[in-house]
Amino acid sequence: MVGAEVAGPYRAGPPEPSEPEEERDQVEYLKADNERKPMPATHAHGRITMYREERRYQGPLPDPATLEEYKRVDPRFPDAILNAFQEQSSHRHEMERKLLEGSERRANRGQWLGTGLLVAALAGGVWVTLAGHPVVGGATVAASLAVGVVSYVFGDYRQKRD
Repeated sequence: MVGAEVAGPYRAGPPEPSEPEEERDQVEYLKADNERKPMPATHAHGRITMYREERRYQGPLPDPATLEEYKRVDPRFPDAILNAFQEQSSHRHEMERKLLEGSERRANRGQWLGTGLLVAALAGGVWVTLAGHPVVGGATVAASLAVGVVSYVFGDYRQKRD
């Protein structure tokens, strides 16, 4: 459209200064030692040079440079961070140990119970056979053995799958 006005915050020309004159003449940048130093702005050339630093670290603890920065804030911070990490690690190891011990106890208990039931079923089958019922006793013994073998084979298969 010819002759249309632009609505909104847009306007032609240089922006109006929003800062006092003495603050516009300096730009702050962050040096590697994390101290703010003033740098004269180059308004005459129309450009400002800025510096940006980015550090990356991955791990359970802060990197040594960050620990030094914490130490500058309060000398006790690095020790507190390290102690908290050690306590958390000890707690996690203790919980994992208890979890494994409990799992092992349950597995042993299940094996003893299964073995006891199998022996009782076999003894019952033998007793029924000796009591004069060889077909029922033989079927009981055969079924008990079959259940024991199937339980052993498929129980092992399930453990490998999990």
